[in-house]
Amino acid sequence: MVTKKKKLQPPYLAIEEVDDYGVVYNSVGEYSVIYRVQNPIEKYSSDPDGYYAYNSFVEGLIKTLGAGYCIQKHDIFAKETYRSAESGDFLQNSYFRYFDGRSYTAHSAYIILSQEKKKKGRYQYDYKSWKSFLSDVVKVKDLLEGANFSPHLLSKEDASLYLHRFFCLNFKDDVVSLSNLYATEEYLRFDDRVTKCVSLVDVDEIDTPNTIVPLHQRSINGATFSEDLFSFLDDIPAADVIVYNQSIYIPNQLAEIKRLVKKHNNHASLPSAANNVAKEDIEAVQKIVETDNKMFVYMNYTLLVSSKTPNAAFNQLESEFGKRGFRLSRSNYNQLELFLSALPGCAYRSNAEYDRLLTLNDVAGCLQYKEEAETDEVTPLKVYYTNRIGIPRCIDITGKEGAKKMTTNSNFFCLGPSGSGKSFHMNSVVRQLYEQNTDIVMVDTGHSYEGLCNYLGGRYITYSEEHPISMNPFRITKEELNVEKVNFLKSLLSVIWKGANGSVTTVEEEALSRTINAYYRFFFSPFNGYTPEERADRTRMLMLDVGTSRKQDLYSRARERNIQKKLKSIEALAIEGDAGEKDNALMKLEELRNKYGTDVEDDEIKEIVAYEIDNEEDTLRGIRVTELTFNSFFEFAMQYIPFLIETNKVEFDIQNFKFLLAKFYRGGELEKTLNEEMDTSLFDESFIVFEIDAIKDDPTLFPIVTLIIMDVFLQKMRLKHNRKALVIEEAWKAIASPMMAGYILYLYKTVRKFWGIVGVVTQEIEDIISSDIVKSAIINNSEITILLDQTKLKDRFDDIKALLGLTDTECAKIWTINNLDNREGRGAFKEVYIRRGNVGAVYGVEESPECYMAYTTEKVEKDALAQYREKYGDMQTALTHFCEDWRASKSSSIMDFAKKVLSDE
Repeated sequence: MVTKKKKLQPPYLAIEEVDDYGVVYNSVGEYSVIYRVQNPIEKYSSDPDGYYAYNSFVEGLIKTLGAGYCIQKHDIFAKETYRSAESGDFLQNSYFRYFDGRSYTAHSAYIILSQEKKKKGRYQYDYKSWKSFLSDVVKVKDLLEGANFSPHLLSKEDASLYLHRFFCLNFKDDVVSLSNLYATEEYLRFDDRVTKCVSLVDVDEIDTPNTIVPLHQRSINGATFSEDLFSFLDDIPAADVIVYNQSIYIPNQLAEIKRLVKKHNNHASLPSAANNVAKEDIEAVQKIVETDNKMFVYMNYTLLVSSKTPNAAFNQLESEFGKRGFRLSRSNYNQLELFLSALPGCAYRSNAEYDRLLTLNDVAGCLQYKEEAETDEVTPLKVYYTNRIGIPRCIDITGKEGAKKMTTNSNFFCLGPSGSGKSFHMNSVVRQLYEQNTDIVMVDTGHSYEGLCNYLGGRYITYSEEHPISMNPFRITKEELNVEKVNFLKSLLSVIWKGANGSVTTVEEEALSRTINAYYRFFFSPFNGYTPEERADRTRMLMLDVGTSRKQDLYSRARERNIQKKLKSIEALAIEGDAGEKDNALMKLEELRNKYGTDVEDDEIKEIVAYEIDNEEDTLRGIRVTELTFNSFFEFAMQYIPFLIETNKVEFDIQNFKFLLAKFYRGGELEKTLNEEMDTSLFDESFIVFEIDAIKDDPTLFPIVTLIIMDVFLQKMRLKHNRKALVIEEAWKAIASPMMAGYILYLYKTVRKFWGIVGVVTQEIEDIISSDIVKSAIINNSEITILLDQTKLKDRFDDIKALLGLTDTECAKIWTINNLDNREGRGAFKEVYIRRGNVGAVYGVEESPECYMAYTTEKVEKDALAQYREKYGDMQTALTHFCEDWRASKSSSIMDFAKKVLSDE
């Protein structure tokens, strides 16, 4: 039985509410405020500049405050258990339940600003010091905000709760109760938990690296990865709670300089090898202070380690610190004193003789903990991944819908070698987007989304000769006729005519544009003649021909018309008169022919132009469009394009055009492709998968069907008001040609205006390196880059790095994909790098067995699930029973269980 020998005196006098925040008074009257902060460097960001910037901030903060202040920082690492959220969706609920009960280390950080009591003895109120303190509280808050610490001054109530939590080192339970404290020279005991207090540096025996920098660098997969000097503090399995207390005391600089000079003189007065070394060390420090504008500070950095197995936790800490070149102090016999001086606002209780180390302000910053673990983003669109330690965290995958705006469009580009988990990842993403009111249209060539589509009750459309994917892209309303639609149809016709990799001339492209526009104009408003404006335009164009190669043609027409009109009587006389009359008439006729053959008046030219326009109108009145199909367009084009050729005297290979488009015309082998209406219910479907694996090698159908599917999405995009996403897997290669560049570019630039997303997914590095279209139309208009494990592409990664504009820091993150030691206690998962705008991070794709079975493309697993679906009817019930039976079977993997299901068939 432990006997209480001494009553611990309360370390605090009171907490006062001042300007909506709490001011804490310790037992000797020193006052403090507490800021809850977030460390500015995201863990695993591998940002070396960030660590040095943190160090510079600490130096600046010390210089701003000056003598008489203590800056105390608490970084708290406490074991917690993940508690799942509830969702209305079956798969999302299974996802959260999968992580329920998983242990992890939660991190929180606080900065405490304390003003030193100037005189010993009873507390005396000093108005000037108090006002200066209140002013500095605001000043420090502004500095913290400027350095991205997101500071929040604790209220009186929150400060009181924090003091209670800290005193019993309980940062997890909702209700905190103080317990008996038993102190020895080696540890403190709180009920069943033991806490050891350890100084980072032994003042009498300093054992640290010769050079101290604010970060640690190591090689991961051949790349240099940067992390905090003490990044391991959140990964000490044997510890329940670790508090890293970092107290920086700012002394009077002049007094410290004088003290150092005195010490220097003492060493110099007694010549010896040891004194000479000490004297040189002091001179080196003095030079640094003078030349680099450094300040002297005292620091007391201590670790409070709470655990039911304290020795194991302490040994793990010693080992990790040793790897970084630090040997923890072993002279920690004042356990209670170390603990009390680590309390918020009680830093000045530390012993100035043996607990405080004199150093420079940059060293104090280097040794602070600077990282913050990923947290849930503030966003209405929540797509869940796991962080690097396996806990679900939501992000705004679009980068533009959350509180933090990182992008201006939501288009993405995804690259991952075969087997890296692209399709599994995309299954997870589109499922979560769908569950948050997003219409999904997917174009796939590998049956990767059949399971999810079946679960969601979506439409799964495959191409076969018996049941081809047929549509009528020409059928639109008058309101839908716009530049976008014209560009789409022009691209479609160009593909049929020239092939996916062909190219059209400028004249051919203009002819197609005019023909398409005229086709719809003739349907919505049948042609009855030019309007006055149109007639004036045609007149101007034909009059311009007077100065061109058509001049002789117009003169010839004018001569003939004048002769016929003005000389009709003379011609008659020349034919019917007597010999003298005939000769005389023929002479006059020749004179007039010569005259009108060389000299034609402007009004006569205008008369001929009007005659030409009359003929054009007669031709166009004979063209009618009574329905909107490819058949009617083909018939229209066969009449209208020759008219364009004739009236504009341009070159257009109409016979070649007719020959190649005829297969899609009435009676042709591909007539159904462009003439039959697609099921109109597709417009209302929220999840559609077009599986076109059967035609992926057809150079004609593949690009055409892909284009038509994209047009289906465009109609959704324009007319529906919710979020829309088009995801194109390997099928995008069929349309990535120079001919399609303009259309694809237009699609990518337009979709953002209609709350839309376009994404392409590929596995071949050559696809992005060799194609200018990919670069100019797709990559340059995709502000979201998704990369999976790039190890297989390492020899070619420099090309990817240059193309995507990746920095060395981003590359360092990418090479950590699937390469961290973070698999213990977790199921199977793969990691993915996502860059939104300029912000990139690596996340885990770890799903529940129910989600996995909904996504799987493994034939054995799909066949086994099909048996359950046949037995239980619907997909959800089948998934539930399959996963329950798998867990009960104790099979090592789902694949093994699936094989057993099939073998028992």
